Amino acid sequence: MTSTDQGIGRKDGQGPQIVKRIKEKYGYLYDLSEPVKVTLTSQGIPAEYDITEVLHQACLKLALPISQAIQGLVGSFDPDFQEALRNNILIAGGGSRLKGIDRAIEKSLQAYGGGRAICVDDAEFCGCMGALKMCEDMPNDYWEQL
Repeated sequence: MTSTDQGIGRKDGQGPQIVKRIKEKYGYLYDLSEPVKVTLTSQGIPAEYDITEVLHQACLKLALPISQAIQGLVGSFDPDFQEALRNNILIAGGGSRLKGIDRAIEKSLQAYGGGRAICVDDAEFCGCMGALKMCEDMPNDYWEQL
């Protein structure tokens, strides 16, 4: 990945977008067969960085709250439905792009009796479809407020 003279940590807010793109393209939670090397610029000078380990550690920190949220949500349902919920987890959004997030969630559910997690194929499409469904069900009064 190359950032086009946006610099690292610039005050104009470009830095976080670079980090987000790197995470979404290269983020992983399990073994990776090749190192993650990116080209970034600092004061206009490009340099290549091996971010394999720091990226892995950052992604692990993201996986824990996702797993905890799923555990809490499943635990809030009637016990008769918890097994069905644990075995039907769909992961969407930016986090679904983390390679191995499904395996990490399944591993976190082992103490609860196991589970099955699947990442959606197209996170943007699924997000748009969810927003459309929400809009279709929204009362007309809410549209006036917009």
